[in-house]
Amino acid sequence: MFHLAHLNIAKLKAPLDHPMIKEFNDGIEYINHLAEKSPGFVWRHKEEGQAYEGFSYRVLGDEMMIFTLSVWEDLESLKKFTYNSDHGKYYKKRREWFHKLSDNNYVLWYIPKDHRPTIAEGVARLNFLNKKGKTSKAFTFKIAFE
Repeated sequence: MFHLAHLNIAKLKAPLDHPMIKEFNDGIEYINHLAEKSPGFVWRHKEEGQAYEGFSYRVLGDEMMIFTLSVWEDLESLKKFTYNSDHGKYYKKRREWFHKLSDNNYVLWYIPKDHRPTIAEGVARLNFLNKKGKTSKAFTFKIAFE
C-alpha cells in the first residue's frame, strides 16, 4: 500500500563543471542508471532538458544546492543501494565534493504507492525533520518508522 520517498540535498563545494567536482560529475549518469536498475527502485525525479539529469539548482534558494528525489518499494531496498552498491563508493567520498550541512541533508517518508512526491513536498518534510525531529512523518535511516 505504501512506498518510501527519499529526498537528499547537497551543497556543492564548487560548480558541477569545476575540476574539483569532476569525479562526482562523471559518475552521475552511471549512479542514476544503477539506481534505476536496483531491486526495489520505483521512480526518481527527472527534469526535462536538464544537463545534469536528476539534479536541479536553487533548492532552498541556493544555486550550489542540488538534490535527488526518488521512490523505493521499501527501506531495505534503498539502504542496499545507498551503502552496498557502487553508490557506496561515492557516498564515502562525499566530503570531497559537498559541504557538511548543520542540519539533516536527507529525509525519508512513506507515500501511497501511486503518489509521486514533488520537490516542495520533500523540502517540507526535510524542514519538518530538522525542526521537529524524527517521527513517522519524516525520518532517517538511523531511526526509521514502519
